[in-house]
Amino acid sequence: MKGDLLFCEDAPSAPSASSTSKSSAASPLYCRTVLDLIHNRRKITVEMALRLSKFFGSSYKFWLNLQNELETREIRKKIEKDLNQIHLYSHTA
Repeated sequence: MKGDLLFCEDAPSAPSASSTSKSSAASPLYCRTVLDLIHNRRKITVEMALRLSKFFGSSYKFWLNLQNELETREIRKKIEKDLNQIHLYSHTA
C-alpha cells in the first residue's frame, strides 16, 4: 500500500486514522491535510515536513526523506525496463 512507507514502524508516533482530529485540534496540522497524507493523496512538502517535525519532535529531514524514498520507489518501478538497458559507464584512457 502506498501510504505504508509514509507511516512505517520507524516513524515517531504516527497518527492513526482515529486520532487525526485530536492531533489536528492540538496543532496547525489540519485534519484534511493529515488524512490526505495518510491516504497518499498529498505529498510531504518542505512546509509540511517542518510542521510534522515540530509536532512529533523529529527532524524535518526525516519526513522529506520518507517522501523522497516513496517517490524513488514508484518511479524506479515505473521505469525499471529502461533502467535495465542502461550500462555502467566505463572510461578507458
